Order: sequence, then structure tokens, then C-alpha cells
Amino acid sequence: MTKKKDPKDLKKVGAKPLYDDPAKLQAKAQKYFDKCKVDKTPVTISGLILDIGFEDRSSFYDYEKKPEFAYTIKRLRTYIAQIYEEMLHKGNSTGGIFALKNFGWSDRQEVELKVKDDYSGMSTEELIKRAAAVTKLDESKD
Repeated sequence: MTKKKDPKDLKKVGAKPLYDDPAKLQAKAQKYFDKCKVDKTPVTISGLILDIGFEDRSSFYDYEKKPEFAYTIKRLRTYIAQIYEEMLHKGNSTGGIFALKNFGWSDRQEVELKVKDDYSGMSTEELIKRAAAVTKLDESKD
């Protein structure tokens, strides 16, 4: 006879979380920033992620989904984005722009147009007549 397993006895599957306290994560990140300052090496998001023990960006960003870590992760990302923004003012605009685009920034504007009337079903002749009528209205206003 096989003994039925109690769900309480089952262990969670997956790796043990790297951090259980946002303050510990922040302290580890600060050590990375200090090390970069001493070594005169650039601060990067990938450098931070690897130095504090994550294997990739997605596992780091997953911590932002945990309510207790959301603020800390957002602040760390914003601090690094600030460094990339400063690059724009120091003459390394290409590198800064590229890095900021990876943070979700965009250098294009999106314009939404709303069409009052739908002309897609009109023939060419109907469109010409409609345009002529509108032109006559505009001329009469002058």
C-alpha cells in the first residue's frame, strides 16, 4: 500500500530566493556602485545584475513583481538610467540612447489621428466630388 503524501510535506520547487530582505539587496547594490567608483569602471545594468548574484535581467526584473522589492528594484533601475542620461550630456549620446531604449525609452512621437468620416467605400469619382465640395466651402469662407 502506497502512503498518500500530505501537501504540507511537499517542498517548493525551484531555486532558493537570493534575497529575503530589500535592505540586503540595496546594500549589495551599493557595494557594486562603490566598487565601480573605486575601479573607475562604468556602472551598467548587466554589471549590477551579475554582481549582486542574479543570472540574467529577467530574474532581476522578476523581483520587481514582489511587492516588498518593487521600490528597491525601481530605484536601482532609475539610478542606472540616470547614469545613461548623463552620458547624453557628456558626448556619448549614441551609447546613452541605446541604453535608455533598453529601459523602454523612445525617441519618436506617436500621433493618433481620428477620422470623422469613413471614405474607404467611396469611388474615385465620389471622392473628387467630395473634395470639390469641401474646397468650395473653404473658398466661400474667405
